[in-house]
Order: sequence, then structure tokens, then C-alpha cells
Amino acid sequence: MKKPWSDVLVAVLIAASGAILEIIKIFSKKGRAA
Repeated sequence: MKKPWSDVLVAVLIAASGAILEIIKIFSKKGRAA
């Protein structure tokens, strides 16, 4: 079964935004420590 492109794009955007937020948290913690 193929998913509609819109559903695929939404899933990718949600995953990407979550990963970006985690990366920002890690970098902000490192920045404060340094």
C-alpha cells in the first residue's frame, strides 16, 4: 500500500522537527557548560 505524498511529507516533517529540537537542546546544553 502506498501512502499519499501529503501523509509522507507530514510524517517526515514531524520526525525532522523532533530531531532538530533534540539537537538544539544538546547544543544549548554544551554551550552553557562551555
